[in-house]
Formats: sequence, structure tokens, C-alpha cells
Amino acid sequence: MSAVLLWLRDKLKGWRTVLFGGAVTLAGAALDLLDALQLVDISPLLPPEHALKIIAAIGVVTVALRLVTTGRVGSKDC
Repeated sequence: MSAVLLWLRDKLKGWRTVLFGGAVTLAGAALDLLDALQLVDISPLLPPEHALKIIAAIGVVTVALRLVTTGRVGSKDC
């Protein structure tokens, strides 16, 4: 890996899962707000027949991130 990527990986130690969870939460809140204001029809974006697959994918990604993120958030201890 390049020095920049190694530096970034060390800086994000423990924060990857938090960032992913925050991004998913922010996206969900934004879509809910846009749907409530009737600015965007979210049914083509999140079709009900695929909802369980989408939830499962988010869960798998979160677990995978947690497996590669060890220790407390921001700590370098493994």
C-alpha cells in the first residue's frame, strides 16, 4: 500500500463502522424527509420487494466492517 493509504487506514481505525452507520442513517433520514415533503417518489429507489435484501446487505457490510475494526473507536490497539 502507498504511504497515504496506510496513513488514512490508521487514521480511520475504529471509525469506519461509525462512518458507515452514520451514512446509512443520513441517507435514510434524507429519503424519509424528501418522501414526506413529496419532493421525490422513493418507491423506485427502494422497491418493497427488495427491502429485505437491502436490509440484509446493510447488515452484512456492517458486520464485515466490525470484523476488520478491532478495539475501541480511534484506538490503535488490536
